[in-house]
Amino acid sequence: MRLSVYSFLPESFPHPRSAFQTEHERLRKLGMWTGHLGVIAAILFTLSTFGIYGAYKASEINHSLLPADEGEMPWTISPTSDRQDGGASSLRMRDDRERIDFDFTIAGSAKIPYVAVSALFSGPEVIENFVDWSGYSSISIDVRCDPANEFMLVLSTFDEKVTRAGDYLSLRIPTAFFSCHSKTESINIDLQHLEVPEWWLLHQGLELTDRGYDLSRVRGFSFINSPQSPLDVPSNLSISNIQLFGRNWTLLYISVVFCAAIWVFFLTLALRCKLRKVREEIQDKAQQERTLVPCQEVPTQLSGDIHKDAVLRYMVTQYVRPDLSMEVAVAELGINRAKINAILKKELGLTFVGYINKLRLTEAARLLSEKESSVAEIAYLVGYSNASYFTTVFKKEYGCTPGEFRKLMECKTACDL
Repeated sequence: MRLSVYSFLPESFPHPRSAFQTEHERLRKLGMWTGHLGVIAAILFTLSTFGIYGAYKASEINHSLLPADEGEMPWTISPTSDRQDGGASSLRMRDDRERIDFDFTIAGSAKIPYVAVSALFSGPEVIENFVDWSGYSSISIDVRCDPANEFMLVLSTFDEKVTRAGDYLSLRIPTAFFSCHSKTESINIDLQHLEVPEWWLLHQGLELTDRGYDLSRVRGFSFINSPQSPLDVPSNLSISNIQLFGRNWTLLYISVVFCAAIWVFFLTLALRCKLRKVREEIQDKAQQERTLVPCQEVPTQLSGDIHKDAVLRYMVTQYVRPDLSMEVAVAELGINRAKINAILKKELGLTFVGYINKLRLTEAARLLSEKESSVAEIAYLVGYSNASYFTTVFKKEYGCTPGEFRKLMECKTACDL
């Protein structure tokens, strides 16, 4: 009868080929799932990118202010010039509905020569003649000037401190300058960075540092010539398109938070799978090597080879001795070193030291997963007198320290939920 290491196991202990078939299948499936995480991550990244981009586009707010009497912000034109102050500038409207188109001449005889076309909001959708522009970040105008000119876009906004009913000049007037030429071009103006003129602040008795403005209550907007506009030259200004642009940040934030939540869930799942795979690999290795764990009762049915029987019996009963060495085994067995190594190599494919370490580490793995003893105590129980050396050989065998191995085994139930 051939004697192998499995002869020293209890009869109820399952053979590795059958005992771990299910475990290997579980590990194989887990490995396949873990291997697909990269593909899932790539798909999730693509979907997240398109999702956020789609939300970004969907969150855009675009409102046209032309024609004048259509949409949610209808307005009426109010042309003015310095003639009402004794000047000689002239202004004639060509179109005040489909576009803002007017001819003008700025006379240099006036103290402050000017022409202005103001659009004032009105209609059933306009509350108290004010509209809310706080959701818009910029305004775009398609403009043409003949000859080239410099103009101002002036908003008229409500100011809690100084605005008085019926007094148009008490409205705060954030302003932006723009250039225009004989060829139609699109001008974009940032509504968040307009400038309130110093003369208006001084006129209202406000500090020059008080440059803020509130776009939640806008009375209207105006196009006014600048100090650099040419004087005494017949001119024309034509605006064919006025667009307000903004963004629904709530929609964008919701989409980003949703995608982030999905990624957190996926990364958590991926981390759990990775930890589970590592735990399963270590546990599988420990289970396979546990076939080498000796039992206290050694069967009496031997192979007939006295030396082999003696060596295997000796190893499985004496491995916990810290002083166990080849010299000790040779002295106590009465078998020479070469013979002992030959038996172990043939039966187990291991050297004397390799088999001792295999027995000790396998038993240590079992104790770490079943007992609450300290690492140093377990090291001593399995035959290591030096806990640091035990940690080193254990990590080399299982890829983790004894403490990490214990934590992996302890989290098994939680990770399987």
